[in-house]
Amino acid sequence: MILFPSRRLCASAGPFVPSEEFCRTPWGRVLDFRLERAVCARECRPMLRPGKKYSVYDLRNLKGQRCLVHVHVKSPDEAAAAEAAGIDLLSCSFDSPESQARLPLLVAAAPNSFISGATPHGLASPEEAIRVGFRALELGASSVYCSASPWIIEAMAREGIPVVGHLGM
Repeated sequence: MILFPSRRLCASAGPFVPSEEFCRTPWGRVLDFRLERAVCARECRPMLRPGKKYSVYDLRNLKGQRCLVHVHVKSPDEAAAAEAAGIDLLSCSFDSPESQARLPLLVAAAPNSFISGATPHGLASPEEAIRVGFRALELGASSVYCSASPWIIEAMAREGIPVVGHLGM
């Protein structure tokens, strides 16, 4: 079960405390959020997330301005809950037929969220990565995460795919 409160929260509020908060998803399922975080006694600043889906331009302008919150979602209920909570960025898997079929459902559940689809590991060529990237965009992803080599990432970017690379050790 995904947990998030429906009231504005302050990160400095301290340890988890019980609260009587609930959220109803668009599908009528009631999610219980009683143990997420303590609610600040004072009024916290409203979240800075716009009421629309971020664009790559928006994200570039926010770089260095504030921290963004990112969460990986696996179901439409989780995507809807994350959007309702004001989570800035969502990601999901895009590495199996099941996860590829689920992407449009996630996009429909969180239509105002920037969603990155994670491509399969071990893409063999730039052409394969480009094909997978465009397929994710066609199904509603806002960008694609790819853990392949910098040359494959560069090829995807040259084709106009908003791609997030991975720098590992």
